[in-house]
Amino acid sequence: MSTDEKPPAEPGNREVSLHGRQLSSIPCFRQTYLTGIGSGLAAGLTTFMMTSRPRTASHVAFGTFFTTTLGYWFYCRYTFARASFHHRQLKHAMKQHILTEGTDEDVVGVPEGGAAPPTRPEIADA
Repeated sequence: MSTDEKPPAEPGNREVSLHGRQLSSIPCFRQTYLTGIGSGLAAGLTTFMMTSRPRTASHVAFGTFFTTTLGYWFYCRYTFARASFHHRQLKHAMKQHILTEGTDEDVVGVPEGGAAPPTRPEIADA
């Protein structure tokens, strides 16, 4: 084996990529497709049991898979983006609080009536 060859991958540890991006790193990808496959399979089997027409059942199954996957993808990505936005806001607020803690700009420890009370006894005596 030369130095530029990769060792063979283990059978249970394969990574699937699409256009150079690992599918496992895309948020919502796995859950979206599992939901779409499950709903398409259920709708197709139910349609086949009711009508006994395989072509109609396959059309219903694919249509249900497609619409469920697309709808759940947009819903999941929206909630992911919203949570990510709130996470960034909280992170920024925590940084700002650390920077302004104990200064005149600290708004957390200030009572509504006016200035903040002194916190150290040597400042109170002065």
